Amino acid sequence: MDIISTVMLGITAFFLVFGLLYGLKRGAVRSIVRLITLGVAFAAAWFGKALYVDAVLTMEINGVSLSKSLSESLGEGSAMAGVIEPLVEILLGVVLFVLAFIALKIVTAILFFVIGFFLPKGKKGIGMLIGLVQGALIAFCICAPLNGVVLDVQKLMNIEMDGQPVIDAETKASMQDAGVDLDAYAEGPVSKLYTAIGKGFYNALAKTENADGNTVTLSGYVDATVATTKFADELVVLSEINFENGLTAENRDAIHQSFKNLDQIKGEMSEEAKTTVNQMIAAVVADAGEEIPPEMSEILENFDISTVNFEKEGEVILDLYEYAEGEGEVTATELVNTLAESTLILPAIESMVETESAIELPDDETRAEITAAINALENDDAAASLRKIFGLS
Repeated sequence: MDIISTVMLGITAFFLVFGLLYGLKRGAVRSIVRLITLGVAFAAAWFGKALYVDAVLTMEINGVSLSKSLSESLGEGSAMAGVIEPLVEILLGVVLFVLAFIALKIVTAILFFVIGFFLPKGKKGIGMLIGLVQGALIAFCICAPLNGVVLDVQKLMNIEMDGQPVIDAETKASMQDAGVDLDAYAEGPVSKLYTAIGKGFYNALAKTENADGNTVTLSGYVDATVATTKFADELVVLSEINFENGLTAENRDAIHQSFKNLDQIKGEMSEEAKTTVNQMIAAVVADAGEEIPPEMSEILENFDISTVNFEKEGEVILDLYEYAEGEGEVTATELVNTLAESTLILPAIESMVETESAIELPDDETRAEITAAINALENDDAAASLRKIFGLS
């Protein structure tokens, strides 16, 4: 068994046995009072979490608060700070909740020690059951957050960039030799138990609101990070496709497959992760400023991963190829309508095409068909873009 599972089991077993024995000793009445004081400790830790986080963030070191230091490290006025700062608040919130709960549990235990002298014991059997419940609650409040954090870290450790894991095999092997195997823990019964009973509690604990007033969670950040690295790898594949001979059967199929892969990655994302990815992209564009080419900046500024159908965007490439080569049964109207619905390929083509180097149409008949199909569109913006890329404006 890995060391993390052993620690989790040890914490759980300790508090269950501790609660049971002390419940037996205290009896029913004292156990009920102790359970109430434990509830007070939990409530104070839970509802005071925002105060603890704020106190730490505003705490000054050498005259500079932690919040100010974070902003300065990211750059004054950095848009990325709006993405990173909520993540810091979430991590602090989880850690401070556990620490505050443990500290308040100790304080209430001392208070109960004094109060207990004036209370009758009551039935020991009932006290034992109440003590068992108390021990289970303490173990849950400590282990459920720890389990959630470990699983999020495990996801990050399995990220691959350029086809290589961020944590290499040698490092993983060294960790496993030391008994730390996050993959084994994630698949083990202890993790699955605490995930089943504590996922909702962890998600409610590990969250905050960003500057836009939207709720963000640690798991959402992790899912967004994992998805972003997968997107980046697939975009690298796209960028390496050879277009020296124009749009060919080979690169057409490669593009289509890449877009199918992108659609699969998107399908694995939660709605929160999609929102977070959009915020990350917007922050990068805002911080990069003029370093990003204007045409690319315009596409990214309006990018919304929730509205992009990547597989359908890949089909746009297929339709373009088939129409240009006279293959298949794609008509001018179908091609124009497919392009008009594109939220990615159309603006990308438009950004690369100047009026004098527009996509050439083979003859006047095709030109007339394309023109008629564009004129029939109800979307004026799409029609204007299509006229530009086909040299009809």
